[in-house]
Amino acid sequence: DVLGRMTTKTDSVTGGTAEWVYDVAVPGSNAGIGKLSAMISAPDPNMKLPCTIPNTTQTSGNRAGRSYTYNSFGDVAQVDECIEGETFTTKYTYNQLGQQSVVTYPAVEGTSFAAQYNYTSLGFLHSVTDASDNSLYWAAKQTNAAGQVTDEVTRNGVETVSARNNPTGWLTGSTT
Repeated sequence: DVLGRMTTKTDSVTGGTAEWVYDVAVPGSNAGIGKLSAMISAPDPNMKLPCTIPNTTQTSGNRAGRSYTYNSFGDVAQVDECIEGETFTTKYTYNQLGQQSVVTYPAVEGTSFAAQYNYTSLGFLHSVTDASDNSLYWAAKQTNAAGQVTDEVTRNGVETVSARNNPTGWLTGSTT
C-alpha cells in the first residue's frame, strides 16, 4: 500500500495469493486506522474446508486466516482465527489505565478459559488468576529496584528466585 505495508504475496510455485488488510475503522471512531485488520493465507491443498475472513478479497480455495477487532482506544479487543472452516475467538479486556485485565481464550469442547491480570497500585503486574474463581496461576512475590521479578510462585507451588546483575539487569542465575 502507500505506506509500504505488504498487502498481497503470491507464491511463485502454486500461484496462490495471501492477503493482508489494514485500516478498517471501528464504527464511530478511527481506532482501526493504521492497524492490521485481517490476513488470509494462500490456498492450501492440505486444508479440507474454507474460511471466510472479513474485509479480505481473496476468497477462492481453502485458506486459514485471522481478523482483528479494536476497541475505541485502538487496543485489540478480539482476534478471530479460522482454520479448516472453524473460527476460534480470543477476547481482550482492559482496565481504566489501559492495561490488559482479562484474556478469554477460545472454547475447547464448549469450555473457555479466561486469565485475569492483576496489577499493583504502581501499575506493575502482580499476579495472574483464573477469572472464574480467582485461583492463582502466577504471582510475583518480590521485584528489584528496576521492577524485574526476582521471586515468583506458580499455581503448583513452585517458587523461583532469580538473581540479576544490578547494573545490567541481566539474569545471572535462578533457583527453583
